Amino acid sequence: MKEATPIEVLRQASEKEIGQIFRGWLKDIMKDVVVSVMLQEVEELCVAFYRPDHDSEFKRGGSTSGKIVIDGVAEDVIRPRVHRKCGPGKEVGLLSYAAASDGDGIARRILRALAAGVSSRDVGGLHQSGLFASKSSVSRLWVSEGLRRIEALRGRELSGETFFCLMLDGIKLAADLTAIAAMGITNDGRKLMIDFEMGSTENKEACDALLNRLIRRGFKTIKDTRLLCVTDGSKPLKSSVLEKFNNPLIQRCVFHKVRNIALHVIGAPSTLNMSL
Repeated sequence: MKEATPIEVLRQASEKEIGQIFRGWLKDIMKDVVVSVMLQEVEELCVAFYRPDHDSEFKRGGSTSGKIVIDGVAEDVIRPRVHRKCGPGKEVGLLSYAAASDGDGIARRILRALAAGVSSRDVGGLHQSGLFASKSSVSRLWVSEGLRRIEALRGRELSGETFFCLMLDGIKLAADLTAIAAMGITNDGRKLMIDFEMGSTENKEACDALLNRLIRRGFKTIKDTRLLCVTDGSKPLKSSVLEKFNNPLIQRCVFHKVRNIALHVIGAPSTLNMSL
């Protein structure tokens, strides 16, 4: 297989903005969180497979297709089922599934907690009997599970990879909630979503925190080669990149340039599909 050149790799990366990739990646995490919480509710009702309780009034009923809502968008999932052992065998509705079906901002709750500096330990003490008594307790468990997965991502070592390009983008998720996403392109052309930082705005403090964490995790570049950094053009990002890396080559994202030119020329977004 012919090895892709850096220019070819960047052209491929431009087909989808980092914002779109980040949102898709985040959606997958949220779906995983919701399914994990549903399985925990099943275990609370039916106890674990390895320690069956024959006196329990519930039993597992396999799984079926279902839909949950991740910040206003319906997503397909495979949901677990629970039935009563006695009586008509009617299926028991899972509170965690019902809570995830009303579109009540799962991702935003988790990201707001992250922006506020909350850790999964701060939301500890949730794994206990009687947890699934209300939608608010389910919501707290979503936050705990979501933070745990994000912390696992941020704890992964990067020293086993060599990057020639770092793509950074500030993504507005709400009026007071911005994610600065980092995607690395490795020397062999793979695109990896490697980290993100939350803040109220795309400020210098958040940019520094993101890049400091990447460096602590072992982010490294090709020896004797300038790191190519593709950014959305924000001054805080550019300032942080210049401080943290040795003589980086900074490139403004072409998609952002085209969109901004279109806004100035025709007063509306370009017809190209560049939405974040």
